[in-house]
Amino acid sequence: MKQTGLLRNIFGPDHLLLAELALKGAFAQVPAPLFYRRQNRPDENVDRDAEAWKLRVIEGLDPDANSNMRKTTLTNLYRALRNEHLWLIRSSSFSRREKLRTMMETLRCYESNFGVEWPGGRLFRKIRNNRVLDSLLRKIRLHRQRRLF
Repeated sequence: MKQTGLLRNIFGPDHLLLAELALKGAFAQVPAPLFYRRQNRPDENVDRDAEAWKLRVIEGLDPDANSNMRKTTLTNLYRALRNEHLWLIRSSSFSRREKLRTMMETLRCYESNFGVEWPGGRLFRKIRNNRVLDSLLRKIRLHRQRRLF
């Protein structure tokens, strides 16, 4: 725990801490329960009232320091958490190949689970749909044809 950033003042600090611990090494499993989660608040439905859930989570972090977080969209809060995960991976002891693979999986996870687009998302989507590639190839062909005449 001393080698981690502990619970940072970011949306989802527990997720970040677990990711950081996982990058440090293996977890030991203890057969007995060490934690009992009490249900001490009413049932929540994140899909029904995401904004109320977001505000409750932010209040639990550091109410004095999080006035800007309250104004931030849920997607942007998840984007900041994703970027912190990517930073952890970049600074890990993984090989370049492992880092790249893990970063790609992290980007996919955040896109599919939280709706966070990839960096340069529109450009990647256009490339993926070959619109940019087709346009570029057309321009190269036109340029070559003009040089021949």
